[in-house]
Amino acid sequence: MRALLRRASALDAAAAGYAAAYFAWLFAHALGLFSPAFGRVAFYPVGLVVAWANWQNSRVPGLDGRTRTAWRLLAVAALALWGTGSVWTFWITAVNAREYPAWIDLAVLGPDFASLAAYVWLPGRRPPRESRKRFFLDVSLVVMAGFVFVFYFGLRPFFLGATGTATSVIFDASVDWALLAAAGVGYIQKRDPEIRTALLVLLGANLAYLSANSVMAALPSYQTGDMVDGLWFLAWGLRFVAARTAWHRYQAGGRRGGAAADDGAYRSSRLSYAMVAGAFALLLSRVVAGGDELLGPIAVAAMAMGALLVLRQFAELEENARLFAVQIEDESRFQALVQNSSDAVLVVDDRGLLTYVSPSAGRVFGGGVAIEPGMAFRQALPGDEGETAGALLGAGRREDRRFEVRVPSAPGRWREIEGIWTDLRDDPAVRGVVVNCRDVTARHEAEQNLQQAQKIEAVGHLAGGLAHDLNNLLTVIRGYAELLRSEWPADAPGVADLDRIIEAVDRAAHATGKILAFSRRRPVSRRPIDLNAVIADAQPMLLHLTTSAVSLRLRLAPALWRVVADQGQMEQVIVNLVTNASDAMPDGGVVEIATGNRAIATPTPAMGSLPPGDYVALTVSDQGTGMSPEVAARAFEPFYSTKPSGLGLGLAIVRGVVTESDGGVLVDSAEGRGSTVIVLLPRAGSE
Repeated sequence: MRALLRRASALDAAAAGYAAAYFAWLFAHALGLFSPAFGRVAFYPVGLVVAWANWQNSRVPGLDGRTRTAWRLLAVAALALWGTGSVWTFWITAVNAREYPAWIDLAVLGPDFASLAAYVWLPGRRPPRESRKRFFLDVSLVVMAGFVFVFYFGLRPFFLGATGTATSVIFDASVDWALLAAAGVGYIQKRDPEIRTALLVLLGANLAYLSANSVMAALPSYQTGDMVDGLWFLAWGLRFVAARTAWHRYQAGGRRGGAAADDGAYRSSRLSYAMVAGAFALLLSRVVAGGDELLGPIAVAAMAMGALLVLRQFAELEENARLFAVQIEDESRFQALVQNSSDAVLVVDDRGLLTYVSPSAGRVFGGGVAIEPGMAFRQALPGDEGETAGALLGAGRREDRRFEVRVPSAPGRWREIEGIWTDLRDDPAVRGVVVNCRDVTARHEAEQNLQQAQKIEAVGHLAGGLAHDLNNLLTVIRGYAELLRSEWPADAPGVADLDRIIEAVDRAAHATGKILAFSRRRPVSRRPIDLNAVIADAQPMLLHLTTSAVSLRLRLAPALWRVVADQGQMEQVIVNLVTNASDAMPDGGVVEIATGNRAIATPTPAMGSLPPGDYVALTVSDQGTGMSPEVAARAFEPFYSTKPSGLGLGLAIVRGVVTESDGGVLVDSAEGRGSTVIVLLPRAGSE
């Protein structure tokens, strides 16, 4: 209402001033202060102004065809009613104040039918299926309340013998009833908010017009300035307000046509309750007045409205129960999603206190941080991390922010937490800052492993290139040494030195061979092979690699499955494992090589990403000094060795070869009880 008053134009102000002047004259005339001259001409411009206002609405750009036609019908109805009213006023004031022709009453039906057609023609909206029961009950209440109004103001005077013939009175009352019902139902059912507001005001205009006719019928004679003139003027004023309200809303809405978007939902109509309350008030007034006439129709109308109200309440309860069930389902779904989410959801209010903590917070933050509602958000995070994250929630910032913090999950262990907060303090359902926290420790470790793998790959390429060049130089050195040895006699003094040079070159070539294998520069030929046969072929070489204090024990399973691998690479794997085992026993011992078939249904965490399936196991065990947990964690790291002269490539090459063959390597070791290395290779297919 305030917005409409702010948008009021000079025309609206002039109309308001004209209405104020008329009612001031009406009050003064009742006191005998002014002559009836102003009242006799006051109605002549009103109808024309109302017709013009309705016609202006029909010219709004972008208006749909049905709404445009309806506004034109209302303009025609106002113009026709102005014409018949002017003729009636002229006849009463100038010709015969006691009688006027019956055709004037019949002519009024024309504007009524035009208005009724406009109400019906305005575009409506179809209520949703689940709300149709409430909608039709609201419509029934409006229709029944409208009947009570029409009966009280139109038919009651007729039944009491105060007015005209039966046919004309009943017909006029039926038209009035149709106008009231159409305006009330239109307020509930029409599509555009501008139209619904206009129909509500027009409903008031029809009620004012109907009550004016009732008062007119009860008057023994009519004179200009009677109370009935105020009711008629009020009816015209409400018609003007309806047209101008719609006009201003059209201009303010920017749609230029009233085809407003509608969400399709049907909400409870207060109009039906208001009309029923007014109808009951009229009925009660008859009882209080002590009149017993026509109590039968009054009681029937009251019972009908009471029954409709009861049905309406049952429909409301049914709809509320359905909506409540939907709300409970949505809340249960939301609660299940939040509780089972891998992210922790926190809500922080303006004071920096936690008002909500999702159940997943314990899984995300671990046991090192106890996060509960009511505690300060800064206290949920350790030290400087809490200050940093807490500062993000201050300074009135509204944009989404990200942050990362480290929280203790156990003594000596930390978790990396990534958080993103969204400011929803303006949302009445939240009233806080929502912080989504995610454990990104595994992701950071994967990123670090990837970076380390990239560094190792780069080192491998560099080492491979250097080893290749060095191998070429060693080949030249060995060639010249062999050439000199072939030219010298066997008993020459330098022959022994040449032999040592050749041995040194062979040892260097062996080292460069390991580097080349690590950098994968050798050609690989994978085919189905028998690991037992590979071990048997390599046994003589293995005996030369071990010292005299170390013995070799074979425990090879019969009917061993075949594996797809490069035989040369597998020989290198066996040699590296046996060499490491022998070096781990400086005082001697037994190195055991075992093979076997394994069907793995559920891989253990130590097996990493190996899928379930059939595998061939190659196990190399020693009785050496073993490895500490720190050393075992770095055992496969390239160029890491605990031996002063070691290259640190043995187990790195083993893991590289096995990984390329889609297998895995497990290490079981402890200080003082030796080490066991298990190589798992997938079983070769039947093809």
